[in-house]
Amino acid sequence: MSARASAWQPLPEELPSEVRHFVELLRRLKDRTGLSLVGLGERASYSKSSWQRYLNARQPPPGCSRPGTSRRGCGRAAGRRPRRDRSGRRPR
Repeated sequence: MSARASAWQPLPEELPSEVRHFVELLRRLKDRTGLSLVGLGERASYSKSSWQRYLNARQPPPGCSRPGTSRRGCGRAAGRRPRRDRSGRRPR
């Protein structure tokens, strides 16, 4: 485990396993890119504080439903991604 990976706050024990897995994946991806939260926010069109909430499991990322409330969950459903324009917003 790298020194950077150990800097993450521990995730809450009561976090559902699917959410824990998704947050751990986001953390690994963020570490692998080497981007700061500001840099990540600039590339992904979300603020630094939003990324802090997502990476510490205080709020699910957009497009993720709470476990048990939807079949979709986090990530892609059946290989499909929601249509979005370049700004990251869904077209009307």
